[in-house]
Amino acid sequence: MKKVLPVTFLLVIALIFTGVLLHAEEKIIVPGEPPITAFAVDCHIRLLEFVLSTRLTVVQKDSFLAMITEECSGMTKEEKEDFLEAVPLAGSLPDLDENQLGDIQSDLEKDFQKTAAEATEDVAAQLFTRLQNESFKHVLEEGEIFVTVQALEGFAEYLAFLAQPDQAVRYDATATAAINDTIMKNFATMSKEDKEALEDFHITWYMIRAAWQNTEDKNKKDAWRKTFASCGIKSGEIPDFTKIKAALSDKNYGEMLDEASKFGVEPFEWASNLAVRVW
Repeated sequence: MKKVLPVTFLLVIALIFTGVLLHAEEKIIVPGEPPITAFAVDCHIRLLEFVLSTRLTVVQKDSFLAMITEECSGMTKEEKEDFLEAVPLAGSLPDLDENQLGDIQSDLEKDFQKTAAEATEDVAAQLFTRLQNESFKHVLEEGEIFVTVQALEGFAEYLAFLAQPDQAVRYDATATAAINDTIMKNFATMSKEDKEALEDFHITWYMIRAAWQNTEDKNKKDAWRKTFASCGIKSGEIPDFTKIKAALSDKNYGEMLDEASKFGVEPFEWASNLAVRVW
């Protein structure tokens, strides 16, 4: 990743940058001068989500982290400094109003498009292209309801989480395909509420993760575990449609969405607090 972010755009950002809090104990994923931190990778991910108005799944984030770690290990000092420019850029966005954010989102999208076309080996460009070309595809439609690949991928991760929230065992490709097949075969029989819930479930899944990862109240999390267990989903077992319907109910996660909002986490919009991490 020789130059993820455009120089001209960063010059504009430099004028409005007010700083971002970096913790001394921040995890370093690639040592050296300068070191590449987990926070810097997270900033790149947040910018990608911001440009595409989406949220990445855990699998997508893990994949991006692995590829970036490998790529950054071979970077020169100058290339690492270029990579770290995502940190001040991300740190500046919470201070902007809606019009400024809209302009920046549009400009960044153009730059990502250009990078994706010119540097096909670029890790961020690869992910950007795949999300645009594949993850936003509509696999289920009814009226104004459009369920994307991204929504189904997020929902499958959520089902695994319900079965074992503290250490979820992800479904493999075969199991995920079976879950998606069950949903597709039964979609027409689902209530409008369930269809609407499924439509943006990758966003819901992001908010659920935000609540779970940032809540320290043990009693609250124990109560959530009991609610999850009532869905009847077992780790490593492909759920039937009855259990899938039970999992879609907002009684399982409604409180968690409120909790995430209290932390300052936003479904689509740029969050005002970069200190709240969501993986």
